Amino acid sequence: MLENLLLGLAMGTIGAAYFAVGAYLFHKAILGDITFRDAVIAFVPLVLSYIGVFIGGGTLFSWLCGIAGLGYLGYLVARRHQEERRIEIELVESELEKWGRAVADDDSNAGAHLFLANALVEKGDLDAAAAHYRKSLERDPTNVKELMEFLLRRTSTEQAAIRSLLPELDRIAQEQYERDTYGRVITGQNAQPALSAPDQGPELSPEGAKGPRPGRVLLGYESPEEAYADQQRRAYLSEMRQVVESSPDDATARFAYASALEAAGHMEQAQEEYRHVLSLSPDHAEARAALDRLGG
Repeated sequence: MLENLLLGLAMGTIGAAYFAVGAYLFHKAILGDITFRDAVIAFVPLVLSYIGVFIGGGTLFSWLCGIAGLGYLGYLVARRHQEERRIEIELVESELEKWGRAVADDDSNAGAHLFLANALVEKGDLDAAAAHYRKSLERDPTNVKELMEFLLRRTSTEQAAIRSLLPELDRIAQEQYERDTYGRVITGQNAQPALSAPDQGPELSPEGAKGPRPGRVLLGYESPEEAYADQQRRAYLSEMRQVVESSPDDATARFAYASALEAAGHMEQAQEEYRHVLSLSPDHAEARAALDRLGG
């Protein structure tokens, strides 16, 4: 009885594993990654192994077929992993060659330096990657946006390593953000806080007890979702600023820009824009109400 139960459990487990592998193989064949012939050839030994387990009925032959099938299954998984790793390495090497050649042809190509640095991160050469990131940002600081998005997809260890190799990254990101939002870098009392402030040790909690500060995160973001939401807000502010620059006397556009600044928490800049709206349209009731609300 116990032997039959164990045999049934073994056959069920092996059958489920074989079915999953078969489904995966034929799915890859449907996608065109492999041919149906290759899928059948890879799957047939598993079928024969299962038949052997069933015919053996719990004998030594049955267990040998099961072990052989599982061994072959492990071989398929290992081979697939090796193939994926080989493809990944070839892709990285191709990117390194392509962008390395572009940098050699034109050292002033900021985009080429950026993409070469990304490929070097994929390869694991972070020191060389940081050198090319620095060259890219020196030639075109706007590349910091794409650099930030790339780093958000990397591991926390890689993020920390790149940050330590590029201590100026926060400053460049902050300046670019302010140029996109306001058309200039804000200094003095109106300067915005850095995107990622350095860790200053424990601070008092709302209840008065000391507690550890949150760990340092990439450019002040707690998660990729928070980063994406913030980037969307920045993109909208940048778009509205461009509209205002192209139509500086459009009170409607300037009011929308002021509202966006207020929603983003930039109160002093919002007040400035609301005043500008009133200078263009003194009877603009919404701008007047907004200024009263902000105490301006």
